[in-house]
Amino acid sequence: MNRLIALAVLLAAPAQAQLAEKMSAAARLDFAGLAVPALRFQRAAAPVPARAVLPPLPREIVYPDPNYRCNKPLVHVDSWGDIFKDGARLGSSARDFKTSCSGDVAWTDTWGAIHKNDSSLGSSVSSFDIAWNSGDVMWTDSSGYIHKNNETLGSSANRVALNGWTGTVVWSDSSGYLFKDQERLGSSVSQFASGLFTGDVGWTDTSGNIYKNRERLGSSAQRFSVNDYTGSVVWTDSSSNIYKDSTRLGSSVSRWEVAPYTGDAIWLDTSSNLYKNASRIGSSVSRFEIARDGRVQWQDASGRWYYAP
Repeated sequence: MNRLIALAVLLAAPAQAQLAEKMSAAARLDFAGLAVPALRFQRAAAPVPARAVLPPLPREIVYPDPNYRCNKPLVHVDSWGDIFKDGARLGSSARDFKTSCSGDVAWTDTWGAIHKNDSSLGSSVSSFDIAWNSGDVMWTDSSGYIHKNNETLGSSANRVALNGWTGTVVWSDSSGYLFKDQERLGSSVSQFASGLFTGDVGWTDTSGNIYKNRERLGSSAQRFSVNDYTGSVVWTDSSSNIYKDSTRLGSSVSRWEVAPYTGDAIWLDTSSNLYKNASRIGSSVSRFEIARDGRVQWQDASGRWYYAP
């Protein structure tokens, strides 16, 4: 499910371009690093010269709360089918279980019932999952209904995404309607993605219109990304314009990526100019790297390196 770094874009290398195109929500925040030899630096119009290589970045998710800890319970099923959480018996005839960092456990029994800890949520379960942070349980039954904990969200779900952090369930039904839990966001859904920590939903319809939750951002959308930390939607249209939510950043875009922590759009146009959001920060750019917090370094066609915070 949901899962929303330094990126090296080598314009002359197709493999790097293909890697950039595969980035999305989320996922998942893992860029390929590019080693850069020691070079002569030249001061850019803005700030200070670049370092040769940005500091190594952690590959694990960095949480909004630096003190966040995942404390999953210890769960086991004994030889008689009884299920225990941290030494306390929850029930009997257990068949399967999943745990959450919230300390909760979702489990099913051999009779087809689903439980959260020692409480029963329903019966005739066909599939289930638990949000790894919030502990919310999403499950479907044999009649085609979709549920969140004790609440029925709707029926005829054909695509479902459980946000592991917020516990939000984003789903579409067989009629093409898109929902966020019980809230209907729109119709004729084509693609959708959710920001991990904000729960914002970016989506397109079959006519090419693009939305953030229920707000229409524009039309003729080609590619989009929902930032996990800010919820901003960066997208391009069929005329090669680039946008951040409903704000147009520029035109003639050829490559773009989003800084995961800040939601900054770093992009290159067809004339090799480099931009951070709507501001041009470089020209004659041959390759660039971005850090998770939006710092950028790039190399121009003559081999000189530059840096912008």
